[in-house]
Order: sequence, then structure tokens, then C-alpha cells
Amino acid sequence: MVIVLTQSQINITQLLACLSGSLSVLGAIFLIASFLFFKELRTHSSKLILYLSIADLGEAISWILSPASESKYPCYFESYTEQFFGVASCLWQLCISAYVMQVNMERKQLEKQEIIYHAVCWGIPLITIIYGGVADIFGPSGAWCWVKNDHPLDGILILYVPALTAIIVSGVIYVYVAVLLGRKAKTSNELTSSNGSEEYTKMYNMKIQLQTRIYILPFALGWLFGFVNRLHNLLSPNRIAALFYLQAIFFPLQGFWNFLMYGLTERIITPQSLEAVIIRSDTRPFLSDYLEKQFCKENLDFWVVVEHLKRITFDSEEWKQKTIIIYEQYVPQNAPNEVNINGTTKDALAVVYSEGRFGLGDFETAQKEVMTLMKSNSVGFEQSEQYGSMLDFLKSQEIMTGKVRGRLLLLELLHYRTFGLIMKLFQREPKKEPEIAGISLEVL
Repeated sequence: MVIVLTQSQINITQLLACLSGSLSVLGAIFLIASFLFFKELRTHSSKLILYLSIADLGEAISWILSPASESKYPCYFESYTEQFFGVASCLWQLCISAYVMQVNMERKQLEKQEIIYHAVCWGIPLITIIYGGVADIFGPSGAWCWVKNDHPLDGILILYVPALTAIIVSGVIYVYVAVLLGRKAKTSNELTSSNGSEEYTKMYNMKIQLQTRIYILPFALGWLFGFVNRLHNLLSPNRIAALFYLQAIFFPLQGFWNFLMYGLTERIITPQSLEAVIIRSDTRPFLSDYLEKQFCKENLDFWVVVEHLKRITFDSEEWKQKTIIIYEQYVPQNAPNEVNINGTTKDALAVVYSEGRFGLGDFETAQKEVMTLMKSNSVGFEQSEQYGSMLDFLKSQEIMTGKVRGRLLLLELLHYRTFGLIMKLFQREPKKEPEIAGISLEVL
């Protein structure tokens, strides 16, 4: 005896799909509205999340329409939208992971690849629905409309094969990026001297590696239950209600997962001062490139080597050699990389150099003066190409280290723009980064 779903089971499945789809609609609309209304969120990586959200919105709407209709054309509409946007969503996930990988590999001009992303993410789904239309495989499929029950293999081929391939490749890419970042942190020669900085770096990389391990899990679960259900339908005429329930719960939640990943992220990434850019070894190269074009990169180099000096044991042979090298390289008139410091400071360093007895803080005054110089030389940094590239890089790190926080970004924006006093009730004290070289960084 063939087991089919009862009308009660179909109703429960449709209700679950509508509820999950509604969550995804709200999440996708939030991400789209955030991009459209707030200019500060419009980075290149945010555009990719916008396109992903559009695909999620279309897919979620198809699930809200899940009650199988006796009318031919509404059923066709549901089938086509679910097929097109379902595949597109997974492909945009793949493109975002590829973008994150390329940013961390320091590839340039990634914006030019956007046309390729569009061709892949909209072109492949278009091909699948054209095939489905020509083969006449779309129609009622039990609890919803999609590929007809008598074409189970076609459903696996046009939806689950490209979708699961994209998910698996994305997972591999994120794991690779986590390993790559871990190696960079371990081998970096630009870590600052304080224990707080080293501890922060360890925590940061642990968070990245943990995030990459769990990132794919909700998406894999959503597609896995649908795939297992479809595969079972291919191999057996019997229907298992539990598989339909699981598919109805997890499959339509793709937009909601993306909302959690990209819309409720703790904004830890944007340095709010030049000191923050310099101290962070991942943002410093962008400023270095800018200063080099302004013909004053030696200031940043001097600041970095003095910072490195603090890591070396005082009065050791290595420390003595480094102090002499730093002085001869940066301080005297006509030095190879002479920095423009105060004459009094330069004379004081010359006396110490002639006596051969540098103290612990002898270079700190010069280092502070150089920081002041860099601030004046970097007035145009925030309008530069390097600053834009830095924001895209940092956004890719936010994608990798997204963390749900207890208050919506929307509430924060309303706090600043509309209901000042009311929304202040939701305001949390900003977290603090560990102090690095005497400078405390705010976590936004």
C-alpha cells in the first residue's frame, strides 16, 4: 500500500513553510533597506549581500505561496520563482565566499568581476527554468508547487546538484580562508608589542576559524532535508511526513540565515582614528600604500620599527644593535629615510647616540611627533582609493566573523537619526579593545 500525505499533513507542511518563508522575507527586506537608505553601508561587498538578499526575497515569497493551487498559472509562478531564486541564492553565496578569498589573497580590482558574478548567478538559474519550461516538469508537487512528482530526478538535477555544489565549494573556500588567516597571523612580523594585542589576535583568529566551521551548517541543513526528501521520493512511492516537515522548516530559512549572518553583525571592523589604522597590522598596509604615494611613507616605517623595538629585551645585544640602526636610518640629517621631527628631539637623540646609551623611552618622543605628522599627511586618506579598498577588506572580515548581537542595527540607526532619547534606552556602552601601545580602541 502506497503511503501518501494526508490533507492534515499537507496543511501543517504549508503552514511551516509560510512561517519560515515569512522570516526570510523580513530578513531580506531588512538587508535591502539597510543598503538603500544608509550610504555608509554601501561598500562593494555590501552590494554582493544586496544581490543575495534579492534572491532570498524571491525564494521566500515562493514559499509563502506554497499552498498547492488548482489554478495552473499561480502554480507555475510559484514553481518558476522557487527554482530561479533558490539556485541564485546559493550561487551568490558562492560568489561572496570567492570574493572573501580573493580579498584575503590581496587581489586587486575585484569590482570588475561583478559582471561575471551576475552572469553566473542569474544566468545558470535562467537556464534551469528554461529547461523546466521546455520539458514541462513544473507543476503541483504534493504540499507545494515545483517539479512534478513524476519527475523527481529532474528536480535533483536542476536544483539540488548546482545548489549543493555551491554550498560545498563555499565551505571549502571558507575553511581555506580561515587557515590562510591563521598562517598570516602566526608568521606576521608586524604584531605589536603588547600582550593585549597578541591576545586579541589569538581570539580574533579563533573566532574566524570557529565561524567558518559553523557558517555552512544552517545552509547545509536546509538543503540536506530537501535533498533527502526528494531522493526518497525518487526511490520510493511512499511519502514520509517528517521529511516534508523538516524541509518546510529549514529550506525557506535561507534569507533568515543570511539576515543573522550579515544584518546582525557586531561592527568590530571600522577603525575610527588613524591610530587604529596604524596599530592594526591588517589595515596598516593600506595606509602605507597611501603614504608612499604622498612621499612620506618613512614616517609610518619609523613608527613601526620603534614599536617593534619595544618587543626586544632592554639592553640586550639585539636591542643595542636595533637602536643604532633605527637612529642611523631615520634621525640624522640626510639619513636614508629621514623623518621630519623637532630639532630639539633630534639633538637629544644625537647626544644619546654619541654616548652609545639609548634608554627605554628615548625614541618615544620622536614616535609621538611622527604620529602627529602622519595625521596631517593623511588628511585625504578617507577620500582615497586605498581607504575604499581597506573598507572592502574589513567588510570581508566582518562577513567571516559575523556575530549576533542583542540589538538590531536598525535600532542603532534610529537612535542617531530619529528617537534619540527613547532609543538611548537600548544603547550599550561600547566595548574596548585591549590597550595597544597606550592607545585604546573602541569596538563599535
